Amino acid sequence: MTGAGWALFLLPPQLVAWDGQDAPTWALSADSLPVYGLVRELDGAGGLELYAWAGVLLVPAWLLIGWPLLGYGRLPGLVGVLFLLGAPVSVTSYLAEGAPDPWHSLWGAEIFVLLAIPLAAIPAAISARSRHFPPWWWALLACTLLVAVTSTAAFGYFPHGTLIGLGVEVGALALLPTAPRPRGWRLATSCA
Repeated sequence: MTGAGWALFLLPPQLVAWDGQDAPTWALSADSLPVYGLVRELDGAGGLELYAWAGVLLVPAWLLIGWPLLGYGRLPGLVGVLFLLGAPVSVTSYLAEGAPDPWHSLWGAEIFVLLAIPLAAIPAAISARSRHFPPWWWALLACTLLVAVTSTAAFGYFPHGTLIGLGVEVGALALLPTAPRPRGWRLATSCA
């Protein structure tokens, strides 16, 4: 949930940096809060404009969302690894926005990670079902595409808006403290 919260926190200044005065009213109002003064002060720091800083600042969200999935087995862990991969891809994408060709072609590259995550979540959900995860767990994981599309539409921007929904989803998945052991595992360990 912390990753979702961080993406939500970063969304208003990003919407204002992207849309200017055409940004939603709520984003303009939130962006005027004093807490966002620190974010606005980054504009020009290190030679990066505020838009590029939005990609750099988003790294913790990617990492915090992906990390919990690493403990649930191979295929759910692969989904987690894709989130971790999203961090450097997102930074590269944001830095490429104002870059000359051919580097500019990397702008928006995080869309490929955001598409790979729901595609990998389907076999991960099937794997979790066969490994005796609770039905709510693997069913929620199977809905990752729906969560990604809904949160992107609701917040009107990717990857920030997408990560808000996916972060909430992974937060719910993390309610299961550990991956269940197969039934045969309990029998083998009880005989030892």
